[in-house]
Amino acid sequence: ITVGNDAVMLSSVNMYLTSGAYASTAEDQNHKQLKFKDYRGVLAYDDYSGYTLSVPFGQSSIFVAEGVNFESEQEIMAAANEFDIEKIKNEFGEQ
Repeated sequence: ITVGNDAVMLSSVNMYLTSGAYASTAEDQNHKQLKFKDYRGVLAYDDYSGYTLSVPFGQSSIFVAEGVNFESEQEIMAAANEFDIEKIKNEFGEQ
């Protein structure tokens, strides 16, 4: 799990996801947009690095869960659900 806080970089990523500009297509089976704890995020899969869930939250923060040894989307999502984004958001003083 990685939690980042960089206003310049992440505010543009958050705008990109919330605008609907990012959408998975039938050709791109390894990335999909989803809702995670009321936030928009992206779940990616790579044969070498496994699953990566990226969820921007607040104004300038991002939650990233990486799972090399997870066998399914359900497993990585269950592991990520163990973390409280709202608590992390409050610790950073995000709104």
